[in-house]
Amino acid sequence: MIEHQLVVCLLSFLMLPLFISIVWSRNRFYEELKVLNIPEAKQGIAVDENFIYVIGTKEIGKYDKKTGERVKTWTSNENEPVIHLNSGVVVEGKLYCACSNYSDIPMTNSVEIWDAETMKYVGTHSLDINQGSCTWVDRYGGYWWIGFAHVEKLKDESKKEAEGPVVLKFDNEWRSLETWTFPDEIIQQITPMSDSGCSWGPDGLLHCRWHDRPELYVLKLPQMGSVLELVDIVPNNISGSGIAWDRKDYGLLYGIRMRDRQVVILKQRYEKSLLRRGSYHSEEMGRMELQEFSEQVHNLDEWEKRARRTRIGILNGLELTNPPDKGPLNAIIHSRREYDGYTIENVAFESLPGFYVTGNLYRPRNVKGIVAGILCPHGHFEEPNGGGRFRPEHQIRCVTLARMGAIVFSYDMVGWGESTQFENYRFPDTHKTFTKAVKLQTWNSIRAVDFLISLKNVDPKRIGVTGASGGGTQTFLLTALDYRVAVSVPVVMVSAHFFGGCICESGMPIYQSESHLTNNADIAALAAPRPQLIISDGTDWTKNTPTVEYPYIHNVYRHYGAQNLIENVHLTNEGHDYGNSKRIVAYKFFAKHFGLNIRNIMNADDQIDESNIIIEKKEEMYVFNSDHPRPSKAITW
Repeated sequence: MIEHQLVVCLLSFLMLPLFISIVWSRNRFYEELKVLNIPEAKQGIAVDENFIYVIGTKEIGKYDKKTGERVKTWTSNENEPVIHLNSGVVVEGKLYCACSNYSDIPMTNSVEIWDAETMKYVGTHSLDINQGSCTWVDRYGGYWWIGFAHVEKLKDESKKEAEGPVVLKFDNEWRSLETWTFPDEIIQQITPMSDSGCSWGPDGLLHCRWHDRPELYVLKLPQMGSVLELVDIVPNNISGSGIAWDRKDYGLLYGIRMRDRQVVILKQRYEKSLLRRGSYHSEEMGRMELQEFSEQVHNLDEWEKRARRTRIGILNGLELTNPPDKGPLNAIIHSRREYDGYTIENVAFESLPGFYVTGNLYRPRNVKGIVAGILCPHGHFEEPNGGGRFRPEHQIRCVTLARMGAIVFSYDMVGWGESTQFENYRFPDTHKTFTKAVKLQTWNSIRAVDFLISLKNVDPKRIGVTGASGGGTQTFLLTALDYRVAVSVPVVMVSAHFFGGCICESGMPIYQSESHLTNNADIAALAAPRPQLIISDGTDWTKNTPTVEYPYIHNVYRHYGAQNLIENVHLTNEGHDYGNSKRIVAYKFFAKHFGLNIRNIMNADDQIDESNIIIEKKEEMYVFNSDHPRPSKAITW
């Protein structure tokens, strides 16, 4: 009985790491698609668009992806001696392989290089002998990444205490820039062995293998410090060393089973959505992600392929791939007020049967002919005057654009102002708790375009949108998904590392799925080649826009030959708002591309003048009140 209990305890102890893996892996799993029997499958693997490069200790086999047939081989000889090859990566037609003198002491390392087409050896780069044993090399975000192992069993021979494995980042001249170590919870499980293969995945995270352990460790660079952050541990049936993500076939992972001499092709799946919220990335990770996106797109065809995949991914994440039927708007328009050069009316329409989008319609006084229509989502700005569309600065923007000759619709975002049809969600924090707020908000914006176009004086070819903060998110989301938007001005929100501060922006998986990966800068690029002005500032998450996000978006416009249609105005000393200086550049941009009359808002000194605007009280702007009650058919969530 005692022996039986000891055996059970021992088995439980041995299974503990795998049990922990299964518990920790809440999201990812790998579906095995195909297995190839390949004799070189001993150390590592690399892939490009058409071929698999299977790496043995002293040989490499090149195999056709479709047929599995070997097309070329390379074997070490006296003129091209190698001791111990490891995993590799194909970059711009060259195969780069990690190489070491394992298991000799002292440890020496290099990166060996072949022409991927001919498999002829073309070069080498020697690495520092003091780092450990080089086990893998990868390319991501404009940098080289190399892993160095410190194997416990070599400790006595090296006459010094074994160190932990490390990851080094190198620039294009192979100069070491930064170093990271692995978290203790991993090190404790893998000793006495070390990391044997890592590859940057399609999710922008580093996936690592530890020799024979049947699991992958998913890590990311930390916001602070030098220890990689553990994101997930995923069981898998790879039992060899190297792995390689396919950069041309999204979500495919290649690995080997060393003992069986097999190449295994896996597909990353998600059991549930992976959300990117708030400061999901560090600034550097955001920059590297955009760099990686850029390196995967070399021409217009490749961009449009990526753009289609991204749009589909966003629509799937929003659950709008099969959108609701567009029923009648049943618009309610009342309480017209006339002011100097403009009028205001209170408006509601049904975006869904029984759900009302509420707002205000600003028109040029005595409007004649066909004019541009501009949407103004308000963002998450609170007091004064009730916040949202009632804020004085928001009213000023809408009035000024109307004075310039546009018909402007300002509408409540979900859970703000009169958007109160949420019985099960605490008002006014609905937008923070209603997990599908971004779905409803985006649908409301699409229907707001329908509403503008339904007005007899609005030109359907001149529809614009502009907003700041959460209104900026709606600006680039709507523009990305609705081609009717001709000009967009997202303000203080186009960031590669920040994904929105509340559920109403990032509460659904619009940024990541099994088939796509994106961020706010990449979504803003989906506006191309339509005119777009990105306004950023120096004190929030858009502080890097001129050097990180804007160059990426500008390059997308370059593929269309439309570089002159994308602009960035960066206000280094300003903060997170849609203040006067930001509004002025937006007015000029809309005037330029919509033919609006900028002279209408200029004073005698030829300066844009926002004075002589009546700031209405919120009670005047309500659509629904005792005289105009909300219709009885209104639904609640």
